[in-house]
Order: sequence, then structure tokens, then C-alpha cells
Amino acid sequence: MLTPLLQQLGFGGLAGLCVGYFAKKAAKMTALLLGCLFVLLQVLAYYNIVSINWGGVSQAFDTAAETGVFENAMASLKRVLLHNVPFGAAFMGGVAVGAKKG
Repeated sequence: MLTPLLQQLGFGGLAGLCVGYFAKKAAKMTALLLGCLFVLLQVLAYYNIVSINWGGVSQAFDTAAETGVFENAMASLKRVLLHNVPFGAAFMGGVAVGAKKG
């Protein structure tokens, strides 16, 4: 019979592996979709079908970065994932392996 610590480590590692694998696949799909959207918008702009205010887009991202939206999200995720240290350590190791395999 496994001890609770070994159960946490095993489950944490397996859960991390699944999350890492899925996260890498989702990131690839998101990058592909954003790239296709960018190309589509550029083609439409080239043919004067749409007009894109890239300065406004840049300003929106700058504002989000300055207000700490991205840092706050990562800090919250880290706090949740590392709440239970043995599980969190195995989970993060599993995420690394899953991301490499994905």
C-alpha cells in the first residue's frame, strides 16, 4: 500500500504530465490560429476592405502589461499549483515532462 506522500507525488506527476502535454498542444493551436488571423487581416487591409489601427492594438497590450494583468495571472496560477508542496513539486515536474513530450 502506498503512503499518502507517494500517492500525492504519483498523482501530482501524472496530473502535471497531462496538463503540460495539453498546454503545449493548446499553445501551438493558439499560435497557429493567431497567425492565420493576422495573415487574414493583413490581406483584407491590403485590398482596402478593412483598416486596422495597429497603434490602438499596441496601446491595448501596453496597458495590459503596465497594469500587471499577465503577472497577476501567473502569480495566481503559481499560488494555486504550489498550495500542496509535494503535489505541486511533482505536478511542476510532470508539466515540464509533458511540455517536452507534447
